[in-house]
Amino acid sequence: MENVAQGISVADSAGPTIMNNIVAGTTTGISVDGSSAPNTVVDANVFQRNTTNLSGISATNTIALTPGQPLFV
Repeated sequence: MENVAQGISVADSAGPTIMNNIVAGTTTGISVDGSSAPNTVVDANVFQRNTTNLSGISATNTIALTPGQPLFV
């Protein structure tokens, strides 16, 4: 998928754990609004070809691939 606005969007006081995903080809990879940020965990995700990988939250163990690197080996 290319040029999708948001790969994963978290809003309305949700509190998911977002782990072990590949998010590629989006404007914003993972977007979390202010009401959800305190309860959301973002860990061990792979990003490639996104304009912005994260918005509204920080993450741990993030892997950012360059456009030429393979997503799957």
